[in-house]
Amino acid sequence: MKKTTVIFICLAIALLPAAYLLYIWNSLPAVVPTHWGVSSQPDAYGSKNTLVILPAIFSGITILIVLLILNLDKIDPKKGKNMPPSLTNKLAISLSFFMAAISIYILYITQNKSHQMGNFIFFLIGFLFAVLGNILYSVKQNFFIGARLPWTLSNEENWNKTNRLMSKLFFASGIIILASSFFLPTIAMTIITLVSVLGSSIYCIVFSYLLFRKQQQISK
Repeated sequence: MKKTTVIFICLAIALLPAAYLLYIWNSLPAVVPTHWGVSSQPDAYGSKNTLVILPAIFSGITILIVLLILNLDKIDPKKGKNMPPSLTNKLAISLSFFMAAISIYILYITQNKSHQMGNFIFFLIGFLFAVLGNILYSVKQNFFIGARLPWTLSNEENWNKTNRLMSKLFFASGIIILASSFFLPTIAMTIITLVSVLGSSIYCIVFSYLLFRKQQQISK
């Protein structure tokens, strides 16, 4: 898929929240929630005109991220040798869907009378980490995508083993978060998400370092 085609797809996805806001505008109340607390209940309100900022911010951030991902080869010392278009295209489109889904969901619940945030955000986070886990498994050594640690960047074997481990842990974490979002309360989901994501990341860092130490001992 050509870069221009991917940019067009991501731009179309990024503009979906704005289109959805136009669609629901007349049905929105004059005062809407603008912030939610840990309990998933709104704790701040404002004019519905403030909602215009939401899709603008999400769309702007999405476009910037997409342009950066698709042009990493221009700032990569290896000229994108280990970042094929199939990888960057999949990552750009996945992140575009994630950002647009969050924005649309926030707009949806501002229209909903209950105004409860619920667990759908965690569902999206779980889905994103499952996708990232799938992508990371085949990522080759590079400076931008994957477990970029001193030990992985200096040794290809360390990179491959660490990133494949991270791929499996992220995928498993994503599935756990996604599945748990259907029946666990918000506070429990917050804990599960933080523990699974941070735990997976820390475990991979420790694994990579211990592998580095082991490789050093073998080479002596």
